[in-house]
Parts: sequence; structure tokens; C-alpha cells
Amino acid sequence: MWFLDSAYKTVQTIMDLDREELPLTVANWREFSGRMKNTCRGVLEPEGTVEIKFRRKDLEKTMQRLDKTCIQIVEKLTSPQLNPNKKEAITIRQEKLLPMYLQVGIQFADLHDTTDRMLEMGVT
Repeated sequence: MWFLDSAYKTVQTIMDLDREELPLTVANWREFSGRMKNTCRGVLEPEGTVEIKFRRKDLEKTMQRLDKTCIQIVEKLTSPQLNPNKKEAITIRQEKLLPMYLQVGIQFADLHDTTDRMLEMGVT
């Protein structure tokens, strides 16, 4: 099953079926109208899951816990002589790391929807 609100994925699937000369059966034409999906309530694409469950503040906390440079900057920030440049340094570092951490979060969120995971959970 794929989400019909993704036009690209829908067209790609139709073209794949045509190329392999397989029949296309659409069970519910209403889903093509752009209305909310009533068969998949509560299911999000990985990007949506990350946007809701792994917000920027959570990503920043993770960076400060895992990235050695961020850890060093935070240690310097907690020193009695607070240097405003150090606060700017952590912001610059986090901006640099943000796209990578977002991609890792998306890959992690996508792992729950793999074929192996679905079989493990007993979904048929």
C-alpha cells in the first residue's frame, strides 16, 4: 500500500506496472481526490514522524550528547567566563549538523515500515 497523496509515487507505481505489463486495480477511487485517508489513520511518512516526534530542540540535545565538538563547546559555555562567541559557535555547529541529523532521524523513522519489520510484528 502506498499513500495516494504522493503524486510522484503514484505515477511511478503506475508506470512500473505498465512496464511489467501487470494489471492496475484501484480499489477506492475516492482516495485520488486528495481527501484524507480513512484506511490509514495515524500513519505518517517518515518525514512527518520526524517533524512531530524529533523536533529541532530534540535534535540539538542529541547533537550536544553525541557530537564531540558540540560537547566541547557546551563544556566551555558552562565555564564561569561566558564568552558570547562560544554561544555563537554552538549555533553554527548545530546549523551545520542539522541536515545530517534530520536524515538519520528520517532513516530511523522509516525502519518501522520495512517488510522485515512488518513480518516481525505479525502484519500480513
